[in-house]
Amino acid sequence: MKIDNPDSYFKLEKGTDVNLAVHAISKAFHDSYDVGVFVSAYRDYIPVYDTLKAIGKLAVVVGIEGQNIKNIKPRIDDFIMLKKATLDKCIRSK
Repeated sequence: MKIDNPDSYFKLEKGTDVNLAVHAISKAFHDSYDVGVFVSAYRDYIPVYDTLKAIGKLAVVVGIEGQNIKNIKPRIDDFIMLKKATLDKCIRSK
């Protein structure tokens, strides 16, 4: 396997995004939280934010400073932008 050669491997989808979305919505329906904080500016979560707002929950997105979240902003209640240097402190050393 060579990471720079996609012909040398195949990518197995784990469904993580769908699992996170289902978990967020099911927990909201069971009134397990009031505010959902998503450390992702992934636009595919917009339907999740819409669903949460429809059932009276708040959605907050955490992104990285400089990231374009203009499509997300109208759908969420608030956002927090982290400096990349702050986020880099969370990366494990090799």
